Amino acid sequence: RMRTVSYKTALIVTVLVLTSIVYAAQLINANQLLHTCNIDRFKVYVDPSMGNMLMNVCYGCILGFFSLVVYSSTLENAKSTYNKSIYLVCYILISDIGSYGFLLFLKEYLNDTICSQHSNSISGHFSFHIYYALSFYYILSHLKNYLQGINKHIATGLSILYVLASVANLYRTWVFGYHSLQQILYGLIFGIVLHIFVIAQGFEKSRIISEKAGIYILGYVTVVSWALAFYVGRFPSQPAKLFVLLLRLVVLWGFLLNNRKQVKIY
Repeated sequence: RMRTVSYKTALIVTVLVLTSIVYAAQLINANQLLHTCNIDRFKVYVDPSMGNMLMNVCYGCILGFFSLVVYSSTLENAKSTYNKSIYLVCYILISDIGSYGFLLFLKEYLNDTICSQHSNSISGHFSFHIYYALSFYYILSHLKNYLQGINKHIATGLSILYVLASVANLYRTWVFGYHSLQQILYGLIFGIVLHIFVIAQGFEKSRIISEKAGIYILGYVTVVSWALAFYVGRFPSQPAKLFVLLLRLVVLWGFLLNNRKQVKIY
């Protein structure tokens, strides 16, 4: 009887393969392949309006999808289910926002200025899009109990729209020379590793930490992440951006701690 590979194992293998591609290219002196921009976007004008529109579509899908997950849990008439769905959604969102400071740190630390006028070593777009695509898939695959009927169809539709908008936006990212292939691969690796980090916090059978430890780890990662971003000068300097960042974290942490029910979705 053939054994099926677990979801988390498949993700880990994918990360190892992507990492191997980067280092194998360096070993065989194929750096030119990895360190090439498709075009010089500073010599060819690229209209950013389409990219902005696609990102707004993705943000709308994320908001709609997660709102539907929380709303669907209320139909079960069980407060614990409602609490657990909020816990999961907040954990996914905080992990993204909290770790973004670390991504900014790596952009500077790796000091790769190809395709940019400043250090831009990791593609934040590829990390963002793969992270939420995997999160959508994970929730749809595991929360079958209360994503039923029309809600399931809407959630699936939002997921498909998100994937289509993401593919179009990532295509623009490569074609219009925003990132090299190595920066794209690093972005994919970062997004997948972040997703593994999330589902390892008690959402899988192989959990090795408690709910309380998971919250402490997430808090520690958030603080250290943005401290590193501040260290390399990538902390938001504009008051409006700083306010929005802090407001999002405070609100999400408030919901997380108020609904700290570990959700087991395996």
